[in-house]
Amino acid sequence: MYGEVRLLGSHIAVETTNPGQIHAVLPQVKQATVQGRIFCAMPHTLETARVLNNLGVKAPSPIRTCYECPGRYKPRWYQLDTAEFFTLNTRAHCHNACRTGKTLSALWAADFLRQHGKIHSTLIIAPLSTLWDVWEQNIFESFPLRTWAVLHGSRQKRLDLLEKKHDFYITNFHGMQMLEEALRTRPDIDHIIIDEIATLRNSKSKTLWKPTNEVLNRHGIVRSCWGMTGTPTPQEPTDAFGQCKLITPEKYRGHFTSFRHETMHQISQWKWVPKKDSEQTVARILSPSIRFDRSVCSSMEPCFIDRRAELSAEQHKAYRE
Repeated sequence: MYGEVRLLGSHIAVETTNPGQIHAVLPQVKQATVQGRIFCAMPHTLETARVLNNLGVKAPSPIRTCYECPGRYKPRWYQLDTAEFFTLNTRAHCHNACRTGKTLSALWAADFLRQHGKIHSTLIIAPLSTLWDVWEQNIFESFPLRTWAVLHGSRQKRLDLLEKKHDFYITNFHGMQMLEEALRTRPDIDHIIIDEIATLRNSKSKTLWKPTNEVLNRHGIVRSCWGMTGTPTPQEPTDAFGQCKLITPEKYRGHFTSFRHETMHQISQWKWVPKKDSEQTVARILSPSIRFDRSVCSSMEPCFIDRRAELSAEQHKAYRE
């Protein structure tokens, strides 16, 4: 039904044998016949690219032609593919392996959407150890014109920082319990990036999963969301259930018990094992998704990463002694 896709300046042309289908969803389309082949041409906008992809046409996102990635890092092809995937999907899963640059891919995509008026402010939920040394550092190095705040500390400190207008807000998973009510009155924070989303695989967690679910799906505010992890099912196939219910709940309408029976066999009172087709079931509910393995990283510059971690009470005591 669809053939060649061409970029002609600020327009995109698609070869098709059924132009009526494109006309039905994109009324401004212009049609031409070239050497017996029917082409439909339209402005190359993000909305057009999303509609065409929904129709099964592999139309590129304008991020490839209308956006220059800021900062000192030049995007590699798999980073650009990931950023493009993000822009084409308002809610999606990224399963790229560790150290494939998905942090910058998500930030570039969010910055592109902000420039084009598709989102306003972004909330980043990430492990505590990555708030400063990964997310804040990448924003500082690559987005000098953007503002951000790391929401960490006492409850009041977090709320005070949240009140100020910023392009990016960065918080840890446990911080969502303190911010959930305040975010109910912040429709301007309409985009969320969840790093290491497998941390939220337990949909029964009142301190981690439920506050995030309230913000994403219960506030009556339309919020886009991307979940990122290199290991979506670190323990068993049912780890996918909580992630699906957060980002793409329409992909599975049942409850946890039915999903466990669908993906696992019970061989004793307390022991369950995965079914042979469990990976296909997980892939179906965690979609749309993208994954690049570490094998794509054929050439990477040497890097040093700092990590900070607060001492536990036991460690403090040992240090004082």
